Amino acid sequence: MLKQRILTAVVLAGLVLAALFGLSTREFAVILGVVVILSAREWATLSGCEAAGQQAYAGLMLLLLMLVWVVRDQPLWFVPILGFSVVLWCALSVWLWRQRAVLAEPVAQGQLLLIGLPVLISPWLAMTVLHAQAGPVWVLFLFLIVWVADSGAYFAGRRWGQQRLAVAISPGKTWEGVYGAVTAGVVLAVIGAFSFNLSIGQGVLFILLCGVTTVMSISGDLFESLMKRHRGVKDSGDLLPGHGGILDRVDSLTAAAPVLVLGWWLLQS
Repeated sequence: MLKQRILTAVVLAGLVLAALFGLSTREFAVILGVVVILSAREWATLSGCEAAGQQAYAGLMLLLLMLVWVVRDQPLWFVPILGFSVVLWCALSVWLWRQRAVLAEPVAQGQLLLIGLPVLISPWLAMTVLHAQAGPVWVLFLFLIVWVADSGAYFAGRRWGQQRLAVAISPGKTWEGVYGAVTAGVVLAVIGAFSFNLSIGQGVLFILLCGVTTVMSISGDLFESLMKRHRGVKDSGDLLPGHGGILDRVDSLTAAAPVLVLGWWLLQS
């Protein structure tokens, strides 16, 4: 299993780098769109939809992506969309905090499907905007923030983890893991601030932004864990050998991407 997991991770990393640096923004958006549509099917599955409902939800997602693509370059549209996503994730984070000790009744299917639309569309829009306006290196940095934070949480949790973060949602997560994630994210942010030649003021704000992004990525992970727990499944799917489904790999990114990209846009402005 470990060998399969490592092999899949290496292949995925290679594909991500090839897409980031070898494709135009339009082509990159198409590849991301495929990922979002596959994620939408898994989201519908975790929401309790049967096969027909999964197909319909994926079709709706495709239609919405096409509509958002038309206005992707206009701040009048993409800023409010990303802003709404950030507000939504703040609300979900508060709600998750209240569920951390006692697992409440599952969210209604219709509500989950409605929530899934901005949750899945916003990171696609965020990464498309970032790729077009800042370049692939910035998108890679976004990925690195999520990956480094996840690794920091894993290793800190295994080494020092004692205080459970959300025992009702994901018993393996600990506060020590959160501290490890934030520490790893901030260290990467400091490196990024120097690499991107930010001024001192911009650098401080950028480090704070990356810290908030790291915390929000944990909320993305927890929300998907809550959905899986209510459905009684370990993974969102089985498309990725050794890793589960697509959502299992992008859950943190769904919350992190809108936060980082909206913050980046504000810093640039």
